[in-house]
Amino acid sequence: MSHHSSTARRHGKSIIIVLLACFLLAAGLMTGHFLLSRRQSVPAASVTERDDPDVLLYNGGRYVKNDAIETVLLMGLDKFESQTGGDVGGVNGQQADMLLLLVLDRSTGTCTPVHINRDTMCTVYQLDAYGELFAPLNSQICTAHAYGSGGRDSCRNQVRAVSELLYDTPIDHYASVTMDAVGIINNLVGGVTVTVLDDLSALDSALVQGETVTLQGDQALTYVRARMGLADPTNLNRMKRQQQYLTALQQKFTQELAENDDLSRQIVTAVSDDMVSDFTVNALSSFVDMATTYTFTPIREIAGEPVYSEDRSPEFYADEDALYQMVVDIFYLPLDAE
Repeated sequence: MSHHSSTARRHGKSIIIVLLACFLLAAGLMTGHFLLSRRQSVPAASVTERDDPDVLLYNGGRYVKNDAIETVLLMGLDKFESQTGGDVGGVNGQQADMLLLLVLDRSTGTCTPVHINRDTMCTVYQLDAYGELFAPLNSQICTAHAYGSGGRDSCRNQVRAVSELLYDTPIDHYASVTMDAVGIINNLVGGVTVTVLDDLSALDSALVQGETVTLQGDQALTYVRARMGLADPTNLNRMKRQQQYLTALQQKFTQELAENDDLSRQIVTAVSDDMVSDFTVNALSSFVDMATTYTFTPIREIAGEPVYSEDRSPEFYADEDALYQMVVDIFYLPLDAE
């Protein structure tokens, strides 16, 4: 294998591992506000009647699903490893406070990350003690993982909520991890440098707004997790810090990988005990290999409005038309394109 091919393969692996790391950026320990209603499934004004069940007629155009797409949902849980276990009655208490959907398009060689606001209100299903669907609730999307054992059944429940939010878009794979790994990964790359976006000095004296700081250990967790007590405590504001940190982490990882060919393996080994995934070792290896030459597009977000409920729980309501447009843009192909 040529040096160029080897370097490209290592760079592709670094991107995938960093993206797997980004879902470690868990947020605050907020409890979901439960309501008893369901979201509208499709913006009625946007979609017209279909002549062919495989063709979507939308805003005057005709579209078909892109069969070259593979999706992976990455979940960062709001618990430390020491806080897991002891699940009773189908509830584990672990919310998926960081949600990132990777959309890989084999036909174009691109990967589109979709960052989903953990406060997004949508249909979430309760699970009984046997992992079976029990009852639907309208709740923050992050609470879907809180039902079940905290293992694969909880991950599948989170996948179900995200899939339905995106108008029943299939999700092929998933991976979750607890927040223990944030400091581990941050230290393995030698720290991550950011210009502090919010005044976090009450939590860490070094995190003064506007200062350039190389985050060390759990200081990185503080930076990407904090929001209560800030001038802007919304999750949208926190997501800006998470995305800033992800970009800086990717850059630092790539630099360190040039000096340490074994860095990817070291990180995977270090966080493997905190991870739950439907990937086997061989499947993960194949996934990494497939993504080696992919181009990563800018992170997409769901447009919408953050509000507070009557009990002051944070909620985010997606703009249905904008969300449906994003789903069409990412997961469908136009039939009428020249």
